[in-house]
Amino acid sequence: MSAIEHEFQVGDAIQFKDWQELIDEFGENRLGRPKDVPGGFNIQMRYLCGQVAHIKSIDSGRPNFIKTVEEIEDDKVHHRRWFISTAMIKPYEECETEEVDADSFISMIQF
Repeated sequence: MSAIEHEFQVGDAIQFKDWQELIDEFGENRLGRPKDVPGGFNIQMRYLCGQVAHIKSIDSGRPNFIKTVEEIEDDKVHHRRWFISTAMIKPYEECETEEVDADSFISMIQF
């Protein structure tokens, strides 16, 4: 198991780790699924992989567990009441774009 690398706060943008990322980090069971993920990550949760959301609340009794997230396109996360541990997510960082003036852009694309 890996150590918690980030302390999350309410309002943080997060991304659920990819399926393979979870397997690489926690190992694979005989069915080809991630194993030993804190909180448990089952096949029905696979749709969460790669999804981006914001933390709505954190379990005060278990600070490594997220109580609720918002902005998941599919609301199954609320109906099924998954345990979402900080081991399943990572900080979401949007790509930063660099502003380029028109002359520089033209010189970059000319052959």
